[in-house]
Amino acid sequence: MKSLRKICAIAMAAAVLTLCLSLLVACGNKIKPCEEHTWQEVSNSATCTEGGVLNRKCTVCGISENVEVPALGHDWDMENATIDVPATCTKTGEGQRTCKRCLISAKYTIDMVPHSLRSDWDDPRYKPATCTKDGFDPKICRVCQQKFEVVTPALGHDFTGKTVIVAEPTCEEDGSSYILCQRQDCDGDSNGNIPAKLETTLTKLGHAWQSESVIDQKPTFDAEGSRAVHCDRCDSVKDRQSVPKLVENQPVEYRFRVVRSNREIVKPTLSAIKITIKDANGSVVTESNSRNYFDNGEMRVSLLPKNYTVEVAGLPAGYSAEQSYPIEPGDIEADLTVKASLLPASAINPNIKYQVGSVMHDYTFNDVSDRTVTLSELLSENKMVLLNFFFIKCGACQSEMPGLLNAYNLYKDDMKIVMLDVRPAAEDTPDKIKDEWVDGFGVPDSIYVANDLDVTDICEKFGFDSAPQNVVVDKDGVVLYAEGGATNQNKFISIFDKYTKYPYVPKDEEPAQSVPTQYAHLYEIEVPSKFEF
Repeated sequence: MKSLRKICAIAMAAAVLTLCLSLLVACGNKIKPCEEHTWQEVSNSATCTEGGVLNRKCTVCGISENVEVPALGHDWDMENATIDVPATCTKTGEGQRTCKRCLISAKYTIDMVPHSLRSDWDDPRYKPATCTKDGFDPKICRVCQQKFEVVTPALGHDFTGKTVIVAEPTCEEDGSSYILCQRQDCDGDSNGNIPAKLETTLTKLGHAWQSESVIDQKPTFDAEGSRAVHCDRCDSVKDRQSVPKLVENQPVEYRFRVVRSNREIVKPTLSAIKITIKDANGSVVTESNSRNYFDNGEMRVSLLPKNYTVEVAGLPAGYSAEQSYPIEPGDIEADLTVKASLLPASAINPNIKYQVGSVMHDYTFNDVSDRTVTLSELLSENKMVLLNFFFIKCGACQSEMPGLLNAYNLYKDDMKIVMLDVRPAAEDTPDKIKDEWVDGFGVPDSIYVANDLDVTDICEKFGFDSAPQNVVVDKDGVVLYAEGGATNQNKFISIFDKYTKYPYVPKDEEPAQSVPTQYAHLYEIEVPSKFEF
């Protein structure tokens, strides 16, 4: 009996010990409250019109709490609301709506609708706005006939027309230009001009001094000559110096250059040009060689001051020289002027390579609008032609189009553009070009857009492997400019301004990025494009 009691006591003690250990473990593993609770609604006794108690529990730590909340307010079902009295432009309307939550129905007010206004043409006070004066446009509601007095602000002048040059700027004096207001009923300006006139002063150009002096008075055996730096725009000179008079049997340095009529040095392949100097008897005195012929196209040679004749051979294709050039003793600096002429299409061969200075061939362009035109036809009526190489999906080609069209619009009377798609016709089809390029950018009919085999041939001859590329061809078929990459509007304007002045005077510098003075007011014009980059 004692043993049984002892066993029961031991079992009870073990149970108590187990319970205590469980409580200790539970206390040690107790979940700590969150710093920021994530509440989940358990119940809410609030209604649409009365407040209540919200019971919520944290989904992280499990803590629950009760919070007093205000009335929920009605959740009106406006999609199924009814209109009992429609609203007008003078009175509010009425309707019935039901709460989605408590299903109570109630009336509601419908806001007045706007007046349906039209101009009251019968009102004698009607007066349209002009460029400088406000207008009066009385309105009347079509529904309620209520009248309103509306003042329309002055329109302002529309100076988007063609610039008229009154006086071209010179090197030393400003010029002037004006643009007339394009509004048909313009009421003039403060100076009494009808239509209004926007007058602009064209800043003087400044002298365009040549890079080196030239002889303007040839020396003789009896008198000195003179040389000076001349301005390409006017008759001004500077840095005048004397040139020693000639002396019998005393050699003097002669300088000869092969140039076009505008003093442009004939390029490329200067090394192939051969200059031969002969005396009065027709005997060869000397010829150009690596020691006396330089990269600037100039031959320098020491000769006795006598009469000579000079012959030029080895000119690039498309150039022609005089049979001989007579040289007098005082012609110590002489330009040997040659001519250039567009080469016939029959002379095209696979070995031709084009670069600046090359004479192009008379290509035929088949326009996507079923027009055919030759390069010779375009050059016969214009001072220059721009060949613009592109393809439809070319982002850089797209980005330069607005500026190109703007610039062309300023010089379109003196030039033409031929746009040449460099992609195969199967990829950029004529219909696709017309839809996405011609129509997409609003290309005018005066610009030709072609995509045929000749385009591929021209690209190969220029060595083009990317787009866009822009090539300027002058009236004689000579390539004056060839450059790749997107060109901005200002540079296009500068290029066109330079090369439409035929015959232009060549300069060492590239076409400027700035806009010519007479077009400064247009430099921010943008043509909208459907392409975005």
